[in-house]
Amino acid sequence: MMEKNIMKKKPGYKFTAVERERGTFNQMVKNLCLNEELLDSVIAMHNKTIGEVVINDKEDTYSSAILDYCGYIDTFFDEIDDIMKRKLVKKGGYITLTFSENDRVLHHSRHATNHSSTYIKNCCVEGEEINGKEVTTGLVKFLVYKNAGYKLESKFSYKDKVVKMLLFIIKRIEE
Repeated sequence: MMEKNIMKKKPGYKFTAVERERGTFNQMVKNLCLNEELLDSVIAMHNKTIGEVVINDKEDTYSSAILDYCGYIDTFFDEIDDIMKRKLVKKGGYITLTFSENDRVLHHSRHATNHSSTYIKNCCVEGEEINGKEVTTGLVKFLVYKNAGYKLESKFSYKDKVVKMLLFIIKRIEE
């Protein structure tokens, strides 16, 4: 759990725990209840999407946003774009994004079944041959470019048990 690692480095860290899948949410609640330090750090727990939780929030609401999606970026692209566009994270704060790497080979830019349709709409160059990892990285870079006041600080690849993952760290900067 990412929160444990953060709390080791920053005691007193407070967070809102959000999970959209019911079974995963129930397991998250169980895990939090087994760890008093983590449970004391939770402001609220929601079995919703991030978008549903932040729908009425204003600019500079959060010091940081740890968006541990674990799926493919297409599913969450609009939600992340909304968070960045509305500048919900304070200047100097970070947005971290975690996605499955999606390392399949994408053969032809017109084959939406093999591609990220979000990538085709926003980033694709005619005739370009790319893989899923490049799609994810390209879309994150596009979000940073599209929404002024952000900088892509780092990108890491790692393995979560058996799944290849990508972690992006984006900083909200002075414009």
